[in-house]
Amino acid sequence: RRRIRYNAIELPVTILLRTPKDIIKGVRPSVAAGFAFVKSRAVHDFFFSVEDGFHSDRLVTNDYAARDLATQFSIGADINAGGGSLLQAHLVFTKGTQNVFVEKQGVGTLKTIGFPIAFLY
Repeated sequence: RRRIRYNAIELPVTILLRTPKDIIKGVRPSVAAGFAFVKSRAVHDFFFSVEDGFHSDRLVTNDYAARDLATQFSIGADINAGGGSLLQAHLVFTKGTQNVFVEKQGVGTLKTIGFPIAFLY
């Protein structure tokens, strides 16, 4: 089974919008939209075989774009944590704007989905 492991750092810049009233006591829905700077740290072409235990790991970072400017959208809830603090749980979707392949050997964009939990004060 072949897998591409793409290790990257995302730095998002978004605008967060919340409803002015709680839908449940202490909980407000919120959405965020913006862009994210994406820096590729390492890309591995990893092959593993469950049947015979053979594993291969090749570093292929130079075959992929080193940076990208991606669009980002998130939706979730802001939960009142007391004392002016919030616990934020969002579903985040990020989509790259350029082809990830350097040599144009294919067409593909970066797509990530995540579920971060943040504490805002």
